[in-house]
Amino acid sequence: MKKTYFLLAFVLLTQLSFAQGIIWETDIETAFKKAKAANKLVFVECYLPTCPVCQSFEPVLKSATVGAFFNKNFINYKLNGEKAEQVKFLNSKNIHLPNFPLFLFFDPNTNLVHQADAGEPKDESVISVGKIALDPEKRSSSYKKRYEAGERDLNFLIGYAYYSRVVKDTATNLAVARTVYEVFPKDELNTQISWAITKKVVEDVDNGFAQYWLEHVDVAKQYEIAGGHAGGEQNVFGVIIQNSLYSKRGQSYSSAKLNQIKQYMNRVGFGQYAEGATWQQESKALVREGHTDQAMTIIDNFAKKLSGNGAGLVYIASFVLDNTADNTHLPQAEKYLTQAKPILKDNGQQAEYYFQSARLKQRKGDVAAAKKELAEAEKYATLGKQDLTKFKELGATLK
Repeated sequence: MKKTYFLLAFVLLTQLSFAQGIIWETDIETAFKKAKAANKLVFVECYLPTCPVCQSFEPVLKSATVGAFFNKNFINYKLNGEKAEQVKFLNSKNIHLPNFPLFLFFDPNTNLVHQADAGEPKDESVISVGKIALDPEKRSSSYKKRYEAGERDLNFLIGYAYYSRVVKDTATNLAVARTVYEVFPKDELNTQISWAITKKVVEDVDNGFAQYWLEHVDVAKQYEIAGGHAGGEQNVFGVIIQNSLYSKRGQSYSSAKLNQIKQYMNRVGFGQYAEGATWQQESKALVREGHTDQAMTIIDNFAKKLSGNGAGLVYIASFVLDNTADNTHLPQAEKYLTQAKPILKDNGQQAEYYFQSARLKQRKGDVAAAKKELAEAEKYATLGKQDLTKFKELGATLK
């Protein structure tokens, strides 16, 4: 009888050991140590506790079928996107998470080899993602080679463009996302699929998808409402505009291009932020184009909005000094410094004020006054425990 009970208990324990979901490691370091020892990939599920889609995958990740596959083939780790100490790992790998949940697969040496949307919350869908991750010919690390070999299947291109967003490879994203637009049927641009592709892969206002949807904001708005994400289109357009405006290519935009972006911002509901977002680039563009007086008008209009912000006015004065070659507009910079002085709040702000004042005096040819201002700047910088490098560098030019 005792032998029978023992066998029954053994069978039950055996069944329980296999009838479980994915086994998660408690920290990422342990996961990679075990992966190296077992020569396995590390599967990282990136999620948010408040994400409804993430929650819909929990029953799947706890299923015996999914657990058996992932526990056999991977070392597994759940990464909470709300916990800075966990996100630190992604930051160290220069990985961006455009959405949640996101499935990431790393080799034992912490190199990302595959990334995928979670897909549908079904056993077969999640296992399919894992199978692709195990195949060197299909996973994300193969995309570059396949693209260069001429593969142009639409789903492949979307995957590659999206992967390039995740790994912050902007140049590749721009190129592949353009190719996605080239192969996409133009008579389907108004469809929900077109909008979904835009949301997933586009980061540039010059991309054909972006230009289409920036002209059809109301349609995108209706798609977001229908999907239960009212206002979601603003997030999408905000990312596209911001990534364009503050990119390296954005620094060379013409004044006409920047005016177009301001129109886009008005169209999608960000008009109140347009001036603050573009005044620096627009004024630089106008200076490049030989319209310095127009640039100074833009700068002055923005400075009026910062009349009570001492640090802001000092920054605008420094901007004038940085972006003008002659002394014609020095009185404008001097005006901002004069307005700022009575409302500066701390040693750091005082140090910056006197530093910019020293630069201004130097530009005017008054070296003695510049040295005096710089001495004040160094005094306040020392009190504020600031790095004195830039102050010493300016001093070296005041001979």
